[in-house]
Amino acid sequence: MDRKKLSSWLRNMASAHELASEDSSPEELAEVLDRAELIRVLARIVDGKSVEQAFGSPGDWGHGTPIGDALASRGE
Repeated sequence: MDRKKLSSWLRNMASAHELASEDSSPEELAEVLDRAELIRVLARIVDGKSVEQAFGSPGDWGHGTPIGDALASRGE
């Protein structure tokens, strides 16, 4: 498996996803942007980062957001 090609493809998919978000309603926009960032998280894992490094801290996602809250509660 060529990790560099795969992570590059994933990043391109995330960017394409964000470009498609221009047609999203305000209600859908946050979800679409989160999806694009989750694709980038996967790219960082493919690059060799640990899951913790790939996700970052809960605050990177925003406290009170579903992903930020899930990261803050891991291990509980």
